[in-house]
Amino acid sequence: MQGFLRPLSFFFGVPALFLLSRDIGYFRKAAIGAGILGILLFSFDFVAEFNNAWGWGIDFIIPYIFWDTVSADIMVWYFLWVFLIILFYEHFLEHDRSRRISRHAVPVAIAGVGIAAVIVATYLYAPHLLVVPYAYAVLSFLISLVCVVELYRRPHLGRKVVKLIPFFALFFMAYEIIALYTGLWTFPGTYVGSVAVGNLMFPLEELVVWILMSSAMAALYYEFTIGDER
Repeated sequence: MQGFLRPLSFFFGVPALFLLSRDIGYFRKAAIGAGILGILLFSFDFVAEFNNAWGWGIDFIIPYIFWDTVSADIMVWYFLWVFLIILFYEHFLEHDRSRRISRHAVPVAIAGVGIAAVIVATYLYAPHLLVVPYAYAVLSFLISLVCVVELYRRPHLGRKVVKLIPFFALFFMAYEIIALYTGLWTFPGTYVGSVAVGNLMFPLEELVVWILMSSAMAALYYEFTIGDER
């Protein structure tokens, strides 16, 4: 395996397999959760890449790009990224062995497909409507709204999901440095600020949203779409 999926498989696939080897019981809910969130993340990535919020500097393995914008490799990356977070969350924090899936799962999946259809149709017939200044910051704000609603509904979740941040912040920072150093991805867009690690530069949004907050945000989305309403 080469190109984009090689480092992805090592950093995200191997830890996920390790957690599954310890307890395979979480596979079903984690896979469904990662699949549904992947549908939502397709729209997020589509608009972000359309606005050059980030770019990819390495060859892809799967020779397919959705509407010349989102690579199939990137969708694999989103799935494994969320899959690992959910497995970690269930294994170390939630300990929920129930097979029950939230009633929100199907409506959220349908809504995700609907949003994606609207975005693709807009891209095909009125692409100028997808132009978003400071796209990374704006999109991040929009996806954070669901997290705010979920925390309002169940404030106790905040104390739980925040425990994900220390581990995944270090994990994602390590991956960020490697990705920038090897040219795995780039940031050619406009951002609210920048962060320097040695000679490497990346957006402030990347630090705050992906490195620091994305694990907790993914867990909150998972609780809303798949969790058992506890």
